[in-house]
Amino acid sequence: MNSKDVAVILIMICSFATALAFPLVRAWSRRIDSRHGGDHLADDVAELRDRVAELEAASAHVAELEERLDFAERLLAKGDVVRERLPGA
Repeated sequence: MNSKDVAVILIMICSFATALAFPLVRAWSRRIDSRHGGDHLADDVAELRDRVAELEAASAHVAELEERLDFAERLLAKGDVVRERLPGA
């Protein structure tokens, strides 16, 4: 093997080690951070509760829209009956 091959192999080993170690170090630092910063966790919980409340409101709005769509579809299905009731039809 020449020096270029050795350099390429070393670069590949270092890249692999970095790719493997980076997520582990990040997880370890988050764990350490959560031990010392309880407020950070409380902020995350509050943010998640706000998002859940928004999703529940959106879900209620979608349910209302579904009811309106069902009503409109029923009216369209009875199209002949509705046209007879309209003046000038």
